[in-house]
Amino acid sequence: HPVCCTLGAPDENLGGGSGHIGDGNQGNSTYHFVHPDNFQPVVVPEGGTSAARRAAQVSLCLPQVYDEALTKREEEMKAFQKLFSEITDETKRKKAHQAIQGHFREWLQSTGKSRQLADLAKMAQQQDGKDLR
Repeated sequence: HPVCCTLGAPDENLGGGSGHIGDGNQGNSTYHFVHPDNFQPVVVPEGGTSAARRAAQVSLCLPQVYDEALTKREEEMKAFQKLFSEITDETKRKKAHQAIQGHFREWLQSTGKSRQLADLAKMAQQQDGKDLR
């Protein structure tokens, strides 16, 4: 199972630990195993040219249960995008878009991810500034 190196809620993981085998201390988890339904791939932006990044890329094999869960979510997203694209009435489309944005903002607030998103946006702006030089 992929390991997530972050603190996790007990209901989100398949087990965790402090990094010391057999110490039995589960209170200060520094890693946990991610349930396939909660797995999300992460892309870490790196500096350098795209050719250098591609040459340095390491391919990792994703366990089948995680690949299937990820594929299922991707198919659900494609079905949703298709459904959304079929809305032809502009007023209905705008209302649907506003509802999605509202739910996203609520999710950002309830999960505390607003700060992470702001930090990513700041990093992207800084990188864009460097690229323009």
